[in-house]
Amino acid sequence: IWAREGSCEQVIKEAWTTATGCFHGKIESCAKALAIWNWSFIGHVQNEIKRCERELTALSRAHPNEANRRKQIQGVERLQELLAKEEA
Repeated sequence: IWAREGSCEQVIKEAWTTATGCFHGKIESCAKALAIWNWSFIGHVQNEIKRCERELTALSRAHPNEANRRKQIQGVERLQELLAKEEA
């Protein structure tokens, strides 16, 4: 998942260039920055998955009209995208 996100590369570049000291210090700086980035990024995806699942549950209980069916199809597509992102 990290490799496909452009912001990951930026996090590494910033951590590497702002770190002081030797190679080991730069690696530690990158590791810390990536840990923070990962938590905020993956946490966001997981929150979106939960929100999408709640919306789909509500739509499955809603009146079965054309607008709700379209929303449900869009919601399923979005959920599949998010699950793929989380899995990658």
